[in-house]
Amino acid sequence: MAAGAVFLFLSTVVFVDGVEVLSSRLGLTRFATGALLAAVLTALPETVIAILSPIHGDAEAMLVGMGSVLAAPSITLLLAGPVALLFWRGNGVGRLVARNYLVFAVFIAVAVGFALWGLGVYRYVLGLLFLLSYVLLARSMLFEEGELMESHGNSFLERLAKRRSTPLLLTQVGLSSAGLLAGADVFIDAALRFANPFVISLLVSPFATCLQEVLMAFYWVFRRKADIAVSLLSGENLIQATFVAGVGMIFTEWSLPSSAAAVAAIYVLAAMLLTVFLYSGRTRPVAAVLILYPLYIVTAG
Repeated sequence: MAAGAVFLFLSTVVFVDGVEVLSSRLGLTRFATGALLAAVLTALPETVIAILSPIHGDAEAMLVGMGSVLAAPSITLLLAGPVALLFWRGNGVGRLVARNYLVFAVFIAVAVGFALWGLGVYRYVLGLLFLLSYVLLARSMLFEEGELMESHGNSFLERLAKRRSTPLLLTQVGLSSAGLLAGADVFIDAALRFANPFVISLLVSPFATCLQEVLMAFYWVFRRKADIAVSLLSGENLIQATFVAGVGMIFTEWSLPSSAAAVAAIYVLAAMLLTVFLYSGRTRPVAAVLILYPLYIVTAG
């Protein structure tokens, strides 16, 4: 797990540099940079865990895959999101971020509800519907009006080569994304060594699979770009409840234990509180959402 964390941290540093340059050259808004481009690429670890878990060929690996999908929003929604919002000063993305949280609440409730009910082969159909839903939501985010991402010059690899090159930029983003995937694969092997892989995946996997989103968000907060940070975190939760959950339905048995209902209830409550605070323009009370994380720990354990 330590090796996986190192992979994730180093990859995040390189990834942040590349994604800002890429988004500015693509002409993306600050909201789309965080909620779409960064969120899609940083959601790869939990997505890959869900895809790879059946390949290991045992029930414990399957539990890790399903648990990682359910656990993914925990630190981004219950910890990083509220903290980032405390530094946000309401500069145009509040409505869009609130919409992301509202959609997340609906989809996570449906995903966990069906996982408890049992879908059988119908989970493939529902999984495809979830994937399609994200494609439509991503398209709407791409065309939302907003402030464009400012230019950041050349990427790290371009500076090393002392020339501007799109292939070098894409190589940097690709290599850093590969580092995130490597960290995720290392985590799966480590998690299987524990007695209860489902519980471990609920408690530990978010720090392995979502650490890069948190680091990236706080990096943007530090640079006084909290609007991009909250866009990233809300976009990450959105993709976790739609695309990643859809992948989980297709590649795993998608049959969660009863404790998943309590976890989903905590998520829905947190997302609804954040939605209300954002629509009302009052972000100071979001600190109350942090109280839900200890409740999540007790529930997951």
